[in-house]
Amino acid sequence: MRVRVRMAAEQTTVREDVMAVLAPGRAAAGEAGAGAAAGAAAGAQVGHEHAPMRAGRPNGDRGAGMTDDDSRDRAAQIQRTMELLVHATSCQVLNCEWSNCTKVKHLFKHAMACQLKAGGGCQLCRKMWTLLQVHSKGCETANCPVPRCRDLKDYYRRAQREVAVHAEARERLTAMLAEATERWEETYALTSQICLNH
Repeated sequence: MRVRVRMAAEQTTVREDVMAVLAPGRAAAGEAGAGAAAGAAAGAQVGHEHAPMRAGRPNGDRGAGMTDDDSRDRAAQIQRTMELLVHATSCQVLNCEWSNCTKVKHLFKHAMACQLKAGGGCQLCRKMWTLLQVHSKGCETANCPVPRCRDLKDYYRRAQREVAVHAEARERLTAMLAEATERWEETYALTSQICLNH
């Protein structure tokens, strides 16, 4: 149950994080302004280009009010982003013609050097992890070149097995409880019959 809740919580922010990576105008402006203010107030980490920010999203409906066209557009954008991620993994061209290839390469480079990481509040690392998670959930390539893809696929398989084991244990426990209840009722009925006869 805990794994299922954690996986659902991870999925709720995926769309927004993917869109933030690809929408530099909205996301970069918001992060740059917030990052500069927080960095000046709290003292940014040495060698880190932005101040750490709290992970998570404000409460509210994330897909409310979306039309079918909006949903299709968002799904197509996520698909293009996943293709870009695979491309950027192996791209060696300095001025690549793919839009946003350089940006994704920068995310890879940052994630390798960052001391803070996603768990410490680094939003760039968090975006990178989000992209990797979305990719790994849909990836069917055995030897995928995307970093951490195999590890994340293994994690999801283990989590699914854990959920299945817990469900099986719950079913066995329910069956045992039903059998014990049936035996108890038989014993109670038999005891009651004996007591009435005496």
